[in-house]
Amino acid sequence: ILGEIMASRSPSRFLSLGDTIFIEADEELTIGSVYAITDGPHTLSAAESDRSGYSYPILGHVEIKENQDNLYVGYIKSGHLIVQRGAVIMDLPGRIQNIKPIPGAESLEGVILVDSEISTTTSAQHKQVFVNRGSEDGLKPGMVFRTYQHRDPSNNKWITDADFLPEADILVIQVSEDFSAGLII
Repeated sequence: ILGEIMASRSPSRFLSLGDTIFIEADEELTIGSVYAITDGPHTLSAAESDRSGYSYPILGHVEIKENQDNLYVGYIKSGHLIVQRGAVIMDLPGRIQNIKPIPGAESLEGVILVDSEISTTTSAQHKQVFVNRGSEDGLKPGMVFRTYQHRDPSNNKWITDADFLPEADILVIQVSEDFSAGLII
């Protein structure tokens, strides 16, 4: 987190495309650069896992125009979700390059998590999910894993230990030490 939106020229509670905003920054921001606006982090965790991670939803982008009176002045260049005063600024994440699918080296057990702040509570094709496994577990971008259904979706009762009810295939798109982001393909 590099800074926080402290004020705006707009009197409305919600900020929108083109609004001039004022940012108090802990780090030096570069005039003319574009930064991401987020209200994260959102904590990702599950009772079945001893790991937790963070999700930073990108609400929009701000371009820094100048620095006056120890505040950076910028304007909201794009918006994807609702931006409010108090939202924070971070470096713009790099774009994910085209990824060639590769097989996982071995079977790996993990927990799939969905950030309900940026997605629905159920997942579907082309939706982003998180997995509580990362580079320490041997994951690399491009690996494809199949998930299996073991519980009844209506009552959550256990059906089977066997992996014969395929649920989805997940393409790993980003990896950190303990967590990965993937797309359901």
